[in-house]
Amino acid sequence: MHRILNNWSLKLISLVLAVMLWSHVRSEVNPLETATVEVPLRMRSPRGFDVAQSQNLPTKISVVLRGPRQSLRELKGGSLPNPLAAPDTPPLVTSNTIKAVLNWTSPRIGEQEVSIRAETRLPDIEVLGAKPDRVTVVLQKAAPDFSVQTSADAGEKP
Repeated sequence: MHRILNNWSLKLISLVLAVMLWSHVRSEVNPLETATVEVPLRMRSPRGFDVAQSQNLPTKISVVLRGPRQSLRELKGGSLPNPLAAPDTPPLVTSNTIKAVLNWTSPRIGEQEVSIRAETRLPDIEVLGAKPDRVTVVLQKAAPDFSVQTSADAGEKP
């Protein structure tokens, strides 16, 4: 009994420090990290307009994300990072969990600068930004669509 009560204050301090260290290490199992991925840019023109020059627009957008390490790893495909891959090449994410679209606030005919909005459906991942974040687009009025037949036209024979 004397052995247990000997230096009880040091033993108590050791126990408190051990619990604090354990809780710190335990919380760092899945820490928040940032990652850059490439996402295809979805080209949807606003209603009543067509994009006149789509060849100048980028096809992929680099999106910076922040979230738990495990969620980012699953988003990238679940595998460990490839040490032989070029450091400047982020992985391409083609799933519907992250998307990049043109943010049409006030479309008009002619050349205009449009922002790119990146968003995610995953609740624990946050979008920090996109590169490029703005593009120049030329809009023209959409051509009328005559391919839709009315019920009266469908019954007529030439």
